[in-house]
Amino acid sequence: MKISKDHAKRILLSYQNLLPPKRIQGSDEILQFVRKVGCLQFDPLNIAGMNTDLVLQSRVKNYRPE
Repeated sequence: MKISKDHAKRILLSYQNLLPPKRIQGSDEILQFVRKVGCLQFDPLNIAGMNTDLVLQSRVKNYRPE
């Protein structure tokens, strides 16, 4: 099977829910996403923002860290 680099990129971005628009909404869908990808990296340092918040804000519509 052969696919183009652009097609491969779109597949990976789609799987990671990084293509617009942000479709994940609510805690149930966040949990489904975490189950799909396996985990979210947790960093104890908050230099540019907590990694979990950075991952979720780029994927979840109206995400607000608590």
